[in-house]
Amino acid sequence: MNPECVVSVRMFMMKCVLFVVIALSAVGSAQADNVIWTTHTRNLHFVSAMDADNSYVWCCVWKVGVERWDISDESHIVFTEKDGLPDNYSYHDISIADNGYIWVGTNEGLCRFDGDVWTVFTVEDGLASNNIYTVAADRDDAVWIGYGSTPKGAARFNCEDVPVITPIDRLADENVFTIYVDDKNNTHFGTYHGIFSFDGESWTVFSTEDGLASRCVTSMLKDDTGVWWYNSYEPRDHSMEGDITRRDGENITVFEEVNGVSFTWGLYLNTDNTGNIWAGLANGLWRYNGIEWKRFTVLDGMQDQYVYSLTVVDNTVWIGTSTGISTFDGETFTALNYVPGLAQDTVYSIAVDSRNRKWFATDGGGISVYDGVTWFNRRIEHGLASNMLRKICIDNNDHVWAVSQDTGSGLSYFDGETWTVLTTDDGPVSLDIKAVTVDENNTVWFCTDCDGLMSFDGERWITHVCPDWERDSGGILHINDIAIDHDNILWTVSKAGLTRYDGDEYKTYSLDDILDGGLATTVAADRDNRIWVGSRVGAVMYDGAKWTRYRGTGYFGHDRIRAIAVDEDNAVWFGTDGGGISRYHNDTWTQYTSQDGLVYDSILSIAVDHNNVKWIGTAYGVSELHTDTVDVDGISDFTPSGITTNVFPNPFNATATVEYTIPASSDVRLMVYSISGQRVATLVNGFMPAGRHEAVFNGSYLSSGLYFYRLETGKTVKSGKMLMVK
Repeated sequence: MNPECVVSVRMFMMKCVLFVVIALSAVGSAQADNVIWTTHTRNLHFVSAMDADNSYVWCCVWKVGVERWDISDESHIVFTEKDGLPDNYSYHDISIADNGYIWVGTNEGLCRFDGDVWTVFTVEDGLASNNIYTVAADRDDAVWIGYGSTPKGAARFNCEDVPVITPIDRLADENVFTIYVDDKNNTHFGTYHGIFSFDGESWTVFSTEDGLASRCVTSMLKDDTGVWWYNSYEPRDHSMEGDITRRDGENITVFEEVNGVSFTWGLYLNTDNTGNIWAGLANGLWRYNGIEWKRFTVLDGMQDQYVYSLTVVDNTVWIGTSTGISTFDGETFTALNYVPGLAQDTVYSIAVDSRNRKWFATDGGGISVYDGVTWFNRRIEHGLASNMLRKICIDNNDHVWAVSQDTGSGLSYFDGETWTVLTTDDGPVSLDIKAVTVDENNTVWFCTDCDGLMSFDGERWITHVCPDWERDSGGILHINDIAIDHDNILWTVSKAGLTRYDGDEYKTYSLDDILDGGLATTVAADRDNRIWVGSRVGAVMYDGAKWTRYRGTGYFGHDRIRAIAVDEDNAVWFGTDGGGISRYHNDTWTQYTSQDGLVYDSILSIAVDHNNVKWIGTAYGVSELHTDTVDVDGISDFTPSGITTNVFPNPFNATATVEYTIPASSDVRLMVYSISGQRVATLVNGFMPAGRHEAVFNGSYLSSGLYFYRLETGKTVKSGKMLMVK
């Protein structure tokens, strides 16, 4: 793959998992808020590389280390920086030598495990770069390394008494992305310009001029019959499409698509004992049985169909994805360490159905649905028009409308059983939809880019155009957002201003003077039928008689308003572009940022569920915000429901005591989480009497760092931080 693609993939890898739950207390002059934050993100367990010997499957896991899975019972252990690995996020590739050494390429050097000790080799030992992208051990127990996106070619590392690193002059200026050592101990390098092969004396090249389908080679395999297989793609093509080349002597076959589904570029090819060829690609797991290709996806039980690594043990395929490891025996996929969560961290829109399930429209992951306990995801394979979504809305019948970013994909509609993709042939005048909402009559309203408003009452599509939206030069203004007040009146915002529509007449209020020419971008109606307009220069409120403008640091962390929502207490919530969220309630403004527990300060969407919980979408996950307002005049310390917690010592060395007091007997759960979101210990899980209790946390098997405890009793949750320093 080309350097740009490598960088984009690695940047994608560097989306870290957070499941940080922080309990805070914020006290005002007349009230205090018990504020509890929970962060939901894509639960990444990024398995970037695999190799297997007779007993174990070894895996590189980004931001974790190296995992060793026992094939016999599927138990595993993890090697981390405390075992001698570099303290870094990127573990690129892994290879097992015949002498049992484990070789790992990282962005901090080349690592070797001899069964007892990890040793790290760097530029100080003669490497051209510490960024080792690919590794392959040969039959002489030497290891070949490639520097990937760093155009420094490859080298042979012979580690006997003294390490000897020999640069490969033939590849001095090449980007080497994959290395394969065949049964004759010849070494083959997949590069930006095809395949370079070395037999110990001479070089040969196989490129597009010789029949290779595309010039950038990302994986290769020589099967048991001597046939070569290559996965490649064109680096100038910025799509994910790739191809597979089969080379049997002079006979070359190129596979580009099957049943209309294109191959993509991938990182792994392998074969099993029956001669099947397995390809781990960006759009699923593919199997070639000698006659035809078959693709396996999430519809077949895969936990994630973007395959980053695979290996085959006997006839069981081990699959590494961004969400963990699974196995496939030819019939059933079994997840070994999958933790469900958001399909993608960037959430542009959130909707809540009648069962209080939250529906998240993501940028590339389709739709994620969360019922408070369980997550499930819906993608193109389930019937969506696109995985890249802009807006989502749920009507009064719990039917779902999902707007695609790509206007050519179609509008997705779910009737509770089946997804249907609607195009302009089905009635909508436009698919370039900016916002969508539903009124009390269950008519669904759509704001379009250049075609006014669309409405659908279950039978008819109707287009609505206010004369104030018509441009002097022709055409129609963009309609940026829509809201419906408690009298079922429609309000839209556009460059023309704020427009009111009662079903018969339009009335437009110019905002040019009020907003100093700033563009209105979002609108909402509160429970008093006051209309709130967000813009690039703050917000304004219209109460039917007068306008009030809010702008500056006393109101917002940033004046560009991206989202507005109103909760059950008639508090108005504003999502800003880089300044966190602001709340207006009873003439009081409160601001929350990432320092308070918000996952990210640039807000894309806000929704309020039926329990008055706020859900805040960002580019780095979703924050779940619980607020429980009580009168506490003069009180400077507020503890929910009489519950107290304390950790001592804190910081601690390996062992700490969590002390907690509960006012009434109840079921109690006390858990400890790492900063990566992994639950590392359950200290209490059962019925406990009222009073003071203690639980001991032993973190001797864990690395130093920040941890979080979470105490759940009844409907109350209290959390806190613990710092382990060894």
